[in-house]
Amino acid sequence: MEPPPGFQGLDPGTPIHVYYGDLPHWRQQGTTYFVTFRLADSLPQQCLAEIGTIRRQWELTHPEPRDESAWLDYGRQVGMKQEEWLDKGCGSCALNRQDCAELVADAMKFFDGQRYHLGAFVVMPNHVHVIFRPLGD
Repeated sequence: MEPPPGFQGLDPGTPIHVYYGDLPHWRQQGTTYFVTFRLADSLPQQCLAEIGTIRRQWELTHPEPRDESAWLDYGRQVGMKQEEWLDKGCGSCALNRQDCAELVADAMKFFDGQRYHLGAFVVMPNHVHVIFRPLGD
């Protein structure tokens, strides 16, 4: 059964699938997600190197097994830095061109109502923010 339309926050009483990459990723059936994706050149090499340094230092002070609060701490540290750098408008900023921004916007809308409910999105010069809720599994 499909959940009702609209925002559906994380439900602590429903099973959550957690997997790890650079950050923990949480998945839950029927939940609304906020996602940011960026152009490959949007973070200069010095910023990526700083993220690597933060990660190595964090790993030294947070040995395995790492609990959720440790991962949340890391996510906050890196996330705040990345947002700050993205908002400086580094890189080609190709999404500042109307034709490129429209291409991304059209792609975001393409499967709305079929694969996901699209809540909102904003195309920035070098990154995109989107709120959506996947449909089905």
